[in-house]
Amino acid sequence: MTSTTRSPYLMRAGLVRNVRSGEHLTTFVVSGVATVLITRLILQLSGYPQIGGKGLHIAHVLPGGLLMLVSIVLLLAYVGPVVRPAAALVGGIGFGLFIDEVGKFVTSD
Repeated sequence: MTSTTRSPYLMRAGLVRNVRSGEHLTTFVVSGVATVLITRLILQLSGYPQIGGKGLHIAHVLPGGLLMLVSIVLLLAYVGPVVRPAAALVGGIGFGLFIDEVGKFVTSD
């Protein structure tokens, strides 16, 4: 089967691949990595402030999870090429914030 023919089974199952998925995945990964780097830079320049104190840590995992939720809702609620780049960007930023916070918890122990 060549790249221009479609599998009838996959078409019936609704498993049609987006031809621009590579661009969207690249946007997701680049925005995630950039978010981690920018977050680390901002924290280093600000002296790693501890907001909350007394054992309470206000983590950036919460806005990261919220941004990932927003991107999932966008992808589930809308069909078409307009929302996918925005959802990839928002999801990548959310994932970057989430992963940065996970890295903090892993390295702090």
